[in-house]
Amino acid sequence: TAEGELQLLPDEQFPFHFNTEVTNMSIVYQDDITSSIDGLIGIAGDLDDMEIVGDLRLGSTTIIIRPDESTTVVELAVLERNGDVVNSYQTELTEPQSNPVRLDISVTVPGRAFVLATDMRTEWQGQFTVGGTTRAPTLEGELQIVQGYIAILGRRFTIEESESLIIFDKD
Repeated sequence: TAEGELQLLPDEQFPFHFNTEVTNMSIVYQDDITSSIDGLIGIAGDLDDMEIVGDLRLGSTTIIIRPDESTTVVELAVLERNGDVVNSYQTELTEPQSNPVRLDISVTVPGRAFVLATDMRTEWQGQFTVGGTTRAPTLEGELQIVQGYIAILGRRFTIEESESLIIFDKD
């Protein structure tokens, strides 16, 4: 479901707010990663000052780490057209002209987030917040392994529960 409002007031920079509630929304669906979310997300502000706020819960997630297949990437330094040498497709990145959008998005990972590889199967849980701005985002929170195993040199190590394994600190 969604609701919102846009006010056609140019003197006030067109104030607006939009909120949506999502349920089991697929956010990634690829061969190596699938994930869905539930929760609330909103954007509010005006043309000069915007903020995205969210309270999201990660649904069932699977990340598969495949063995390195040693693919080779060919790098082309120049292009040639009709016998004339032309520079490769390189462009200068320019700063966006708009103001950065403030972020305050809380993400809960209640479990059922799996990382799978040839010698590893782990389930993760935790909580983190995406803050800062779109130009300088920050990540704060922690993730931990709930259960799983890691095999090293043919020996399997079972993980029953871990302390915070990954800690995000916005500084």
